[in-house]
Amino acid sequence: LKRATVYEDVDPDSAYIRYFWEALEAMTQEDRSKFINFVCARSRLPASVDKFPMMFRITPPPNSGDDQDELQDDDLPHSQTCFFSLSLPRYSSH
Repeated sequence: LKRATVYEDVDPDSAYIRYFWEALEAMTQEDRSKFINFVCARSRLPASVDKFPMMFRITPPPNSGDDQDELQDDDLPHSQTCFFSLSLPRYSSH
């Protein structure tokens, strides 16, 4: 999934993006399947990157504003399954 990811208006080296990938890697296979269902309405991903129908997009939340340092610990992520997209708030930790 990481190799099939596009970052839109998000720094892929940001701490909260690293937290996201660390959390995803720590999930059980069942929880990963639930995450995939959350972001693309499927239970499994294609076997290889070239088989993905579209790239996975990580974007900031719609109402995140211009303050790139503002933490959003009380916000929830939002997905758009049609676009294989996750709007990820800037969390302060895992």
